[in-house]
Amino acid sequence: MARTTKAAGLTYVAAWPGLVHAAFIIDAFSKMTVGWNVGRRMTAGLVPSAQSLSP
Repeated sequence: MARTTKAAGLTYVAAWPGLVHAAFIIDAFSKMTVGWNVGRRMTAGLVPSAQSLSP
């Protein structure tokens, strides 16, 4: 049986033009990043769009 437990993380980074927000999807079994997305604003669609990039 495949282990597919995933966790999401949100963070921000101070960049020259302002803050950059990042959402990461991490596979809990392999501890690898399987999806990510960045944006200028932390919106409700940031995590779902990162999740759509993960397998």
